[in-house]
Amino acid sequence: MIHDPKTTMVVGTGGATYTVLNLPWAGIAGFLTVLYLTIQIIGALPKARDAIKELFK
Repeated sequence: MIHDPKTTMVVGTGGATYTVLNLPWAGIAGFLTVLYLTIQIIGALPKARDAIKELFK
């Protein structure tokens, strides 16, 4: 489940801004942002691993 990089950037920036401004439910927004970004990173690991293997061939 990998989304478009622009979507990931918007979610990360929006969640961070919401948390920094300490708006209502900021703790939950921060947690969900971190969870979303973690899922994106885990989803991208196989592609990254293959790209690194190609570099060292």
